[in-house]
Amino acid sequence: MIKDKKEGVLYSDYYDWNMGPYQSNMPVPLQLHIRSDGEIIHSVRYNRGYAYRGTEYLFEIFRWQQSIVLGSQIIPEAPLFSEWALCLAVERLFKIELSPKVECIRGILLELSRISYHLKTLSQFCFTMGIETVFHFMMRERELILNLFELMSGHRFGKAFFQFGGVLDDLSAGVIDRADKVCDRLLSRFKEYEGLSIENRTFTHRLEKMGLLTDALIHRYQITGPNAKAGGFSEDLRFIQPQGPYQLLASELCELKISGYYQSNPLTRFKYRIEEMRQSIRMIRVFLEELPQYSYLDQTIVSENLLPEGEQWVSVESPQGHMDVHLVSEGGKKFSRVFYHMPAVASLAAYPHLLKQSYVEDCNVIFYSLGVEMSEVDR
Repeated sequence: MIKDKKEGVLYSDYYDWNMGPYQSNMPVPLQLHIRSDGEIIHSVRYNRGYAYRGTEYLFEIFRWQQSIVLGSQIIPEAPLFSEWALCLAVERLFKIELSPKVECIRGILLELSRISYHLKTLSQFCFTMGIETVFHFMMRERELILNLFELMSGHRFGKAFFQFGGVLDDLSAGVIDRADKVCDRLLSRFKEYEGLSIENRTFTHRLEKMGLLTDALIHRYQITGPNAKAGGFSEDLRFIQPQGPYQLLASELCELKISGYYQSNPLTRFKYRIEEMRQSIRMIRVFLEELPQYSYLDQTIVSENLLPEGEQWVSVESPQGHMDVHLVSEGGKKFSRVFYHMPAVASLAAYPHLLKQSYVEDCNVIFYSLGVEMSEVDR
């Protein structure tokens, strides 16, 4: 850094360098082109596509009955949401209405999957911040949910538990009791997480001064989910456009809403995700109370060989925000087009703006505070 004595202006030489895509200092296959002044970042550009799998094109190759397995690969960490969106589109195409018990089972599994996703996101964030104790605690509780999924379907990931017109199987009494116990344990553990992180002065002081997601950026990139809701945007499709199992929560919606967040920085995003897990547990409790009212699993599994002609656009509230599915059918045995619009793409687009005037060592912290999974972006 050079100082001009006559004008009193500081001049600095920027230098360009790359991080990623496959380096130990990059958490995901993503390449960053950084221009920095020492350790302070001036500007960032990114390249993605290193984990591209072409999953959406496989929908046009396989028979439509096999596509539920492909749908579970769109969000590997929370496959039930991509399965649910695809099931909704096909069920609307066939004009099928599901029974309340099927919707209750779907609601329980969806909210458990949302908690599992948030625990994984927050555990990675804590590990990056150096709080490895919280990382191990969160992964420990996440194992309880994954064990529950394994008990129900035999799979921990890629369950394909949702079927077109119903679910794979009914929930036994043992699964229901175990799910209730898991919820009790999670509620007690959330206080422990907050005591080891949010009540840590070093933790909060560092996060309050970086990675601010402004209202202008949220509007510009149409960011949804916890990243936007932590900044005061309360657009949650479960409340403003309830569908499927969330229609059963009509009388409980006002009590389940989260408020009191107005600034989206890494700290508030961390707090909001913990609060949203509490919200999911309250929803699970409602579904568990409704479930015994329906003794018989009445479902209409779609068995037709040919698809009807039509087009459907479905939006659901995934753990990362609004996830859209565009399905086109021209009749026949295969889909003509299936396109997923993922909320992680919008959060990743805002990522370079959050890095400006930040330190290089904060790159991974800000990235994990957004909860972006590259498997959702590079499909």
